[in-house]
Amino acid sequence: MSLIKNDLKHMILIIKKIYAKYLFFRLIMLLFSILLCILIIFHNYASSVTDWLSAISDMVMAFAAIAAYFEAKNFLNKKIASTAYDKASDLVIFKYKEVMDLLTKAHTELSFYLFAIQNNVSDDLFNRIEKDKFVDLEVITPMIRAICDIKTHLDKLGWVYNDEALRLHHSLVLNMSSLQLLQISCYGSILSVLECIKKDESTNFSRKLLLNNLHDMRDKYNDLLLGFNSFNELDKRVIDYFDIEE
Repeated sequence: MSLIKNDLKHMILIIKKIYAKYLFFRLIMLLFSILLCILIIFHNYASSVTDWLSAISDMVMAFAAIAAYFEAKNFLNKKIASTAYDKASDLVIFKYKEVMDLLTKAHTELSFYLFAIQNNVSDDLFNRIEKDKFVDLEVITPMIRAICDIKTHLDKLGWVYNDEALRLHHSLVLNMSSLQLLQISCYGSILSVLECIKKDESTNFSRKLLLNNLHDMRDKYNDLLLGFNSFNELDKRVIDYFDIEE
């Protein structure tokens, strides 16, 4: 008996939640109440109380099934949105970190080359430095495009920010700004190195090779700047993800 009471309490609680949330459910309950009153007034008094209780129990079970359906639908929507958001945000963060690491490496290498040229290091040391390869910026540019694609896809899904997602979004924007400043600094190092080489009339073969490499890198960085600007414009238009709109 206590088990039945607990089940009824649980059903009533679910019905109350749906009643408070869905307008059409309130209308159904109103019609059901009116119908029940009519049946009570005009019903043949010979009917047994047991039949009445059974009928009411069946109605409660039916409404409980409807309630369970909407509860499950709402839960699945949130679960799908949460899972999709987690995977997308992890991928975006991973891409940010990967691009940041590559640009940091490029900046470090360029700064070292600049230091070597400005301080007239020996040709032997310079030749050994020359063997170290610059970061391949052709790897970085597709990463920027991938980030743009991810954000564009999230935008098309029509998701809505919650507080947690909004904080993450602002964090990503700040990281993007930091990344852009680092990139500009690295580009500045390229220009400085080129300027130093141009002023040095005794440029040897190794430095000529470096000059050619730096010219190529300068062009690649110009393309990378265009990618950053494009991403920033896309980022401004991305205003939602995480919870699916109801």
